[in-house]
Amino acid sequence: MIPLLLLLLACTCRDEAAIEQVVLISIDTLRADFLGCYGNQVVETPYIDWIAAEGVLFENHFVTAPTTLASHAALMTSTYPHTHGAPRNGFILNEANLTLAEVFSQNNWNTAAFVGGFPLKSHFGFGQGFSTFDEEMAERTPGIIDKFTQRDAATVTDATLAWLEKNAEKQLFLFVHYYDVHSPYQAPVPYSTMYFERSAFIQGTADDIKMVQRGIKEGKPGGFRGSEVLKACYAGEVSWTDLQIGRLIEGMAKLGIGEQALIIVTSDHGETMAEFPDKEVWAHGVGVFDTTVHVPLIFRLPGGPAGVRRNALASQIDVMPTILELVGLPLPPQAEGQSMVPLIREDIPFRTEIFAEATKPYNTMAGYEEGVTWTNEKKARAIRTDSHKLIHTPHLHEDLLFSLPDEQTNLLQAPGSRELAKSLKDQLFEWDATANPLPSDFDGGKSTAKMLEALGYIDEVREKEKAKAKAKAKEKEN
Repeated sequence: MIPLLLLLLACTCRDEAAIEQVVLISIDTLRADFLGCYGNQVVETPYIDWIAAEGVLFENHFVTAPTTLASHAALMTSTYPHTHGAPRNGFILNEANLTLAEVFSQNNWNTAAFVGGFPLKSHFGFGQGFSTFDEEMAERTPGIIDKFTQRDAATVTDATLAWLEKNAEKQLFLFVHYYDVHSPYQAPVPYSTMYFERSAFIQGTADDIKMVQRGIKEGKPGGFRGSEVLKACYAGEVSWTDLQIGRLIEGMAKLGIGEQALIIVTSDHGETMAEFPDKEVWAHGVGVFDTTVHVPLIFRLPGGPAGVRRNALASQIDVMPTILELVGLPLPPQAEGQSMVPLIREDIPFRTEIFAEATKPYNTMAGYEEGVTWTNEKKARAIRTDSHKLIHTPHLHEDLLFSLPDEQTNLLQAPGSRELAKSLKDQLFEWDATANPLPSDFDGGKSTAKMLEALGYIDEVREKEKAKAKAKAKEKEN
């Protein structure tokens, strides 16, 4: 397929051309280090690698929060979670937020989204600004995972291409969301066993992940052996999704979409595997280590630079300003990010630091975050520079200071480190002080709870329900 892509999409010259379509592809739960273009020597991702070879790759791009809804909302609004107000999955994004899709729609662009996972359904406010929002989840193969929680990458690509056959037009903003890399890891054959012959006892299911989590936390050798199998299952999902992205790009090219399209590939968060057994194991949301906040970001511009790599720090809130500048549309005043267009064109200094916050656990404080400005403010949060990273976790009364890329050795007690730690912490607190979240309601209904349970979020939902029940009981006592 790669030669066909080159034939259909490669521009005859590298002079920047007018952008007629914007295609934003988000691969849920994808770590940057599982892509060939980010240095992985094992996992096969030829189609994403090709997009990178045709565009600009950002080596140090980080998300603001390692959870699907909170992160995607930041991507689409250019605001931190403590501004857009949706702290994690199950909450509803306030309609007062002005999304990227709304900006396009207000400027007479057609807007369409095809989402692969339940946390981004329109019920949670993510459909703002899209004239077409395809969220049908009933196509997932029964027996693999609850068919109403997600649909596989092939189905997402099929639905997108079917729609494009009737809507291949100029001034189109297209958002395509793939969820397969999120647990459970059950790619179809041959991708399911592409990197490891699966154990008869580990098939990449949610129960398998829980078993491995327990084994690692208890220090059992079987837990770490199981972790290697899960990594292979995860890698298989990455390669499977890469294939479907290749199908999407090829299908777009056949429909006349591609040569004049701005194509962006990114992710909402990564996945911590067995790197931090005493902190977070096979999960995301609790920690803000690079395993969950360092994700890919690739821009392919029509006629733009090819094979370019940038090492400067970048945040996902910078994506919206960059897209809007490239297409010549105004940036809303709410935006907290900055355009990367100067960085795309020239290797210059950009950000001096980035910020990220955890979204779990729920029960970090009595009353579930009552009496705080922002519901996540007692959870782990990080400030990262080119050389160091400080993680402050109020609910654990813990601070960690790392000299990057090492995130295993806490330097807080090392000679001469206290001054640096204080400086970083002061900057982190200054960022915290800017919190002014829009109200966001939590959907605690049984239907939502069932869906989140299938995706591994039930512990949060149960804790929330327990808190509500406890509050009601207390009211009755009074």
